[in-house]
Amino acid sequence: MTIVELLSPIHDFVWGLLVDWILYVGIFMSLGLNLVTVRQIPFAIVQALRSLKHPADGEGISAFAALMTSTGGNIGTGSLTGMALMLSIGGPGSLLWMWLATLLNLATKYGEALLAVKYSTHNDRGQLVAGPMYYIHAGLGPSWRWMAQLFALMGAIGTFGLGNGVQSVELANSLELMVGLPTLVSGLLVGGCCLWILQGGIRRISSFSMVVVPLMVVFYLAITGFLLIEQLDLIPKVLNTVVTDAFNPRSVASGSLFVVVGAGVRRAVFAQEIGMGTTPIVNGVTRPQDPVLQGMVATLSSLLTALVGTMTALLVLCSESYLANQNGTTMLNRAFEWSLHGASGVTNISTVLFTFTTIIVFGYYGERCAEYLFGSRSNVSFRLIWCAVLALSSITGERAIWQITEILNALMALPNILALVMLSGCIFFLSKNYRFSQR
Repeated sequence: MTIVELLSPIHDFVWGLLVDWILYVGIFMSLGLNLVTVRQIPFAIVQALRSLKHPADGEGISAFAALMTSTGGNIGTGSLTGMALMLSIGGPGSLLWMWLATLLNLATKYGEALLAVKYSTHNDRGQLVAGPMYYIHAGLGPSWRWMAQLFALMGAIGTFGLGNGVQSVELANSLELMVGLPTLVSGLLVGGCCLWILQGGIRRISSFSMVVVPLMVVFYLAITGFLLIEQLDLIPKVLNTVVTDAFNPRSVASGSLFVVVGAGVRRAVFAQEIGMGTTPIVNGVTRPQDPVLQGMVATLSSLLTALVGTMTALLVLCSESYLANQNGTTMLNRAFEWSLHGASGVTNISTVLFTFTTIIVFGYYGERCAEYLFGSRSNVSFRLIWCAVLALSSITGERAIWQITEILNALMALPNILALVMLSGCIFFLSKNYRFSQR
């Protein structure tokens, strides 16, 4: 038995259990907040745009900068090839369940960001820092420091899986297809660019994200939107299939409905980092320090990620490429080629942009986790290791290594969602007394 075969059952069990609990916490938080995260979406949009006129002074970043940075971390391969795989496993109905899971778990994303802002602090260099490790320690008290350390340890190691190795392999393969660049060369180039951006701290990362992320999202949505308009006559049929498949009585009777629901919920959790505890690390360093406002703005990253994934899914459904039972990249390329000859190049360009922003943002997440454990003196060492692994993983991509780190990602999320439940009283109290209309 290979190590991959040994780890697969553990990986599937841990992630299956985690996704279920994240959904339960999302339902609990949504009911406790009286669905405020859904009702106040217009408020979140207005506040995000308003922060463009009033950028943060001194330390910290603006609400819009935090939104673009966290969105850059969210939108990776999961919003492209991951959507094709979701449809291949769960069928068309999984798209509807993905959206339901997204709306329910907006409350989870909101709670994470709210706590991150409320319990943000300064490191040993006087820099503003935030994240689950800080709100676990400060919110629950010193006796729970072990749980904060557990989160930070799993985060420092686990980010190499979802935010480094997997993304690096996809990026290197896309560059090789586009321009014939050898994977090792692309790994070294990406590592060098990543190191330069990470050395500039959150200011340079957010400045980069504010320029690149809106452009890449608009570019992708514009292309996929154009291709879908070309197939406009198929859209009503596809949407009808999505709804009927999601609530098919035969699926309920046979038990296959659980596969459909599970595929949609898992894709929402994976693609949007719901409950993972990563996005609060950047959402907590905003100015002004308004926990509720930033919590609401943070939910928009889930909606943007879900929108990108939905456009991808609709194109795959129209082309019926998900029936081919192939790998995600092949199914996605077939969908674009079916829509317009030569359009598969869009997937390569989008993969390069989406994966690079994810690599940058996850590098910051991992660095902050390592800093909590070892102090700011570990920052330079972590950046060098992060960029070295980028170069090496672009030519190896050993599956067993990434299975281990994904298991660590799951273990990182567990203390975070436990802390959210334990601190939910604080979240509910601050939200109940907030004057949305006066803002």
